[in-house]
Amino acid sequence: MLRFIVWSVVIGAATAAHARPFEAYECGKYEVQYLPGKYFAPGPECHEERCDHRDHYVVKKAEKQHIIDREIKQKGDDLFYKRRKCRFIPYD
Repeated sequence: MLRFIVWSVVIGAATAAHARPFEAYECGKYEVQYLPGKYFAPGPECHEERCDHRDHYVVKKAEKQHIIDREIKQKGDDLFYKRRKCRFIPYD
């Protein structure tokens, strides 16, 4: 019995956590992600103008991410992108 408990703890600790570091929204055919400012911190590996340490909305298209802060509209608790209401994608 003790051996089973030890193996359960070892296997449980070895599996990766599946938490997302961002909030995801489905806006029609687009997936919009809200990324906190810590992912845009200036540093030696940062070569783009978006290294401003601010929070950003990005849309994921074919493995590229484009900042779309100006195209996101918020009305109350609702989020809109290209006039389409966005639905929060819950963590699974």
